Amino acid sequence: MSSAPLICYCWTGQDSNGSPCQGKYLARSEQEVITYLKQRSIQITSIHSRKIGLVVKWKHRVTTKDIHLFTRQLATLLSSGVPLAESICLIRLHHQKAEMRSLLAEIQHTIIAGTPLSTALKRSSHFFDSLYISLVKSAEQHGQLAEVFAKLSQYMEQKEQLRQKMLKAMIYPIMVLLVAIIVCYIMLVLVIPQFADLFHSFGAKLPWLTQQVISLSNWLSHSSLYLLLVIILGAISFRISQAKWPRINYYLAKVALSLPILGRVLLRSELARFCSTTATSLRAGVPILTGLQMAMDSVSNRYLLSLFPDVITRISSGETLHQSLRRHPCFPETLIQLTMIGEESGKLEEMLFRVALIYEQDVTQRLETLEKLMEPVLILLLGLVIGGLVIAMYLPIFNLASILS
Repeated sequence: MSSAPLICYCWTGQDSNGSPCQGKYLARSEQEVITYLKQRSIQITSIHSRKIGLVVKWKHRVTTKDIHLFTRQLATLLSSGVPLAESICLIRLHHQKAEMRSLLAEIQHTIIAGTPLSTALKRSSHFFDSLYISLVKSAEQHGQLAEVFAKLSQYMEQKEQLRQKMLKAMIYPIMVLLVAIIVCYIMLVLVIPQFADLFHSFGAKLPWLTQQVISLSNWLSHSSLYLLLVIILGAISFRISQAKWPRINYYLAKVALSLPILGRVLLRSELARFCSTTATSLRAGVPILTGLQMAMDSVSNRYLLSLFPDVITRISSGETLHQSLRRHPCFPETLIQLTMIGEESGKLEEMLFRVALIYEQDVTQRLETLEKLMEPVLILLLGLVIGGLVIAMYLPIFNLASILS
């Protein structure tokens, strides 16, 4: 996509009835505004530009949801018999986000100039990945644009649903732990020092737990800034180490897959995306080696990703897919068995879709179970931490008579 920033163009003109009118339009170029107003039969009198704020720019940015919506709308229009360029124009005219309108205007202009849609998508934006572009290119060769866009829309919807389930399962424990940390910090820095001054005024020996909590409170009160600085520097150092030594990501990914419960969920979610992507490309007529190369882009785990080049090399040397997968213990037996059945029956893409569905259902079930188990565990943890602080402060009060004596 063009690197030109969004600009707010203020214009004045006359409509088709000769009445004066004016307005604002967000676009990347003045020519885009002129084209937009001409389509509405508005004769421009004056036009000038001004910069927009970060909030407006963020509000009008392109997201993956916009690409998914565009794919679904384009599939509907093409299946209804509307020509490609006209379909993109209709979507652009009714879209609310300025950056997406600019993107679609650029694609439409490129198509009208005679460039294939796959090439126009590749030139226009990084939001269209290699799978998307390859499937569109294959559809252009076979004249099945409407069918392929419908399959792409279904694939993107399934991928987004799986991502939302994983995100939802992560948000709850993170929020609970964040609240626990904030509450504990407030108690240790603001509340407990008040109790400590009161206890010291009595001059009596305090219980061991109370002494430890007061010591932690004193340390945190004087070292909060240093602790925050250490955390920030540690995070920056970790990110630099990841960029400088990619092997760190490989080992972290391998450890993540070996975790007791979460590792199984991560592995099956990765394999579900891989199988769904491969099956979608095969169903669109893409060769298996090309489909596997494109499916690698859907895998985020570095350890798992490192296994696929060997799989692709062995397939190109004459091995079947299930034989290549069997050489790596990381791949489950269910995937290997169903892949073997699909290859022997000539219905590999159907079996891969079935594997993806099985793994998606397994991930959903396990995430629901984890959520149910995690809620009482987090509540218990929160109660132990905060309750422990409260008990530590009230222990001396329970022994108030002996302290006063």
